[in-house]
Amino acid sequence: MPADIAITPPRQAQPGPILEFWRSFRENRGAVVGLVIVTLICLVALFAPLLAPHSPIEQFRGFAKLPPAWVAGGDPRFLLGTDPLGRDMLSRIIYGARISLFIGLSVMIVSAVVGVALGLVAAAFGGILDVVILHPRRFLSWIPLAVRVLSKHRRTDDTINRLTGRTVSVRASTDTPRQLDGDSIGVGREMHAECIHGKLQVRVPR
Repeated sequence: MPADIAITPPRQAQPGPILEFWRSFRENRGAVVGLVIVTLICLVALFAPLLAPHSPIEQFRGFAKLPPAWVAGGDPRFLLGTDPLGRDMLSRIIYGARISLFIGLSVMIVSAVVGVALGLVAAAFGGILDVVILHPRRFLSWIPLAVRVLSKHRRTDDTINRLTGRTVSVRASTDTPRQLDGDSIGVGREMHAECIHGKLQVRVPR
């Protein structure tokens, strides 16, 4: 009798992070269109000396304020017309892409450097500095809340509720992700805390 032979199909290799990102990225048509537009702008800025028909600062005195070439009175040598000083508008737009990209990249690099630095400082020291750096709006929302607490205002709402007791227990009807000081402590339905005399716990509105 012939022996039974089981053939297992080969395992497909898991896509790398770059390939996985591209697969999800190309499903968003708006993102793909934006990528094409940004790529075209970068190419125009890179090859501006080859694409611009004139120098962006060259003045054609006898051709000031010309309309686009397809409008009556336009000149085919100046496709988008000229400005009041006689400079070619198309050439200035092409070279202007370089300035726009430089400003955008500069802001992005500065933001990344400052953001990473502040994030590292907040992670290293934590506490109130963490809140001030990462959540400035939330920190500012504490000011009216602190005034209410220090003035011992009796009004109770969804922001502050004066209760008495030694232990605080928070229970959820379903498994809920829990955080403690911004760090995840897993999924659960209950959280217990013991009040310390002289300490105050408040819930800051989102």
